Amino acid sequence: MASLWTARNTLRSAAQCLRKNTRTRSFCTSRFNAAVYSKADKTTYTKVINDSQSRVVLVDFYADWCQPCRIFSPILEKFASEPNTSANGLPVDLVKIDTESDDGHVLAAEHKVTALPTVFVYKDGKPVTQLTGALPEAHLKKFLDSL
Repeated sequence: MASLWTARNTLRSAAQCLRKNTRTRSFCTSRFNAAVYSKADKTTYTKVINDSQSRVVLVDFYADWCQPCRIFSPILEKFASEPNTSANGLPVDLVKIDTESDDGHVLAAEHKVTALPTVFVYKDGKPVTQLTGALPEAHLKKFLDSL
């Protein structure tokens, strides 16, 4: 029985030593921490726009049946998810709004969306411009770099 207690105390001491002498490091994979908000509702849209100081937010109005939306969506997601893409040094967030949902339909009507895909661009919480139709990746990059 004594050897069991000795072994247990030895293991406990080793575990305590490891806890004291081990430091945990954490690294951020992106210096911007940009985000993609898929199937966003009105509450999410409002929160992201209101919290978008020193950021660029792309608000993508799309529908699942829209073929140009299916082509353009991965391009937009790339700009929001890759750490090396930015809008003139600012992180790019993407808010995706499905116009077929109830909130999406209301938001599309409020923004007078008449064609899909339509992307509204916000910088520092203020609307900058509106893009309609699927753009080539190079054109979108050039546009974002000009902001």
